[in-house]
Amino acid sequence: MSLLEVRGLKTYFYTRRGVVKVLDGLNFALEPGQIVGLVGETGSGKSVTGFSILRLVRRPGRIVGGEVVFEGRDLLKLPEPQMAALRGRDIAMIFQNPRTALNPLITVGRFLEQVLHFRAGLPRNRTRDEAVRLLSAVHIPDPERRLSSYPHQLSGGMAQRVMIAAAVAARPKLLIADEPTTGLDVTVQAQIMRLLRELRDQTGTAQILITHDLGLASEVCDAIAVMYAGEIVEFAPTRTLFATPKHPYTRGLLASRPKLGQTGEIPGIRGAVPDLMNPPRGCRFHPRCPHAFTRCRVERPRPVYVSPDHYATCFLLEEEGHA
Repeated sequence: MSLLEVRGLKTYFYTRRGVVKVLDGLNFALEPGQIVGLVGETGSGKSVTGFSILRLVRRPGRIVGGEVVFEGRDLLKLPEPQMAALRGRDIAMIFQNPRTALNPLITVGRFLEQVLHFRAGLPRNRTRDEAVRLLSAVHIPDPERRLSSYPHQLSGGMAQRVMIAAAVAARPKLLIADEPTTGLDVTVQAQIMRLLRELRDQTGTAQILITHDLGLASEVCDAIAVMYAGEIVEFAPTRTLFATPKHPYTRGLLASRPKLGQTGEIPGIRGAVPDLMNPPRGCRFHPRCPHAFTRCRVERPRPVYVSPDHYATCFLLEEEGHA
């Protein structure tokens, strides 16, 4: 049984201008111990997916349909007290900007000790030693001294490591990392990616990595879900996706990555992510797709499996005989 199954998830934002259908029938699954990357351009719905799983969508947003099944229970049907008990314990999240999540008035040590006591249920007399162990596990040098540091005394990479330590404090079964390397230099980004993989290997925690960077996703993810305009357009094991991408959008993303020694202009995907208040009829990618034909403009494609663990939502695959 999958650890997590997202089925037909719909999250809409009700604005003065109209209804923005940020997620409009999202489907994917995550196996125990698996790391899945959610990749796509800004505005594709990646972060909203993470917040929807945890039921942390704020007004004017609202989850209006679908299921989020975690260990056999639909999280969308749980009473809020039960859902609150799951957050941080069974499902944890690392947010984009660690400095906004850290209280500037309390030390790293006090923050972690509170997390360990209230989320992990550790007795007060054991929280300090465990906080030191957590900081050591995320490769923060001189962890005992860092317990007395305030957030403004931490580098961006170190602040993110503290947030990762807090997220794994209760040994969650699922960790959602929302753009965890935003604003960090390339070297620190690579270190954070290695750390996430290392934590999975040591603890077995499944992870959803939300990122716009396919290169980063390739370093840590077992499989990748490519999102476009609130939908998954392709899902495949990482190596398969890079070797044999099937959806035109995935191919465009891969082609637009800078390559070592490349000269001249980097090819991009024409156009922009559509207005989700008035999304295109049919395939949402068709206005930007170089292969679009009449059917793409009037029908919404369904997933077509090219192998048991690789599918894409594209009529071209049916034309090629994969249906």
